[in-house]
Amino acid sequence: MCQLADFIPAEEAVCSKVSPKLIKHFAELLDYNVTNF
Repeated sequence: MCQLADFIPAEEAVCSKVSPKLIKHFAELLDYNVTNF
């Protein structure tokens, strides 16, 4: 399950395609809690 679903419209479909590093970077830009990555 993607924790960034609130920020990414396509939810899980996108999460399966986006690299973890990019997701982490995205989360950091949004000042999101990245401890789970």
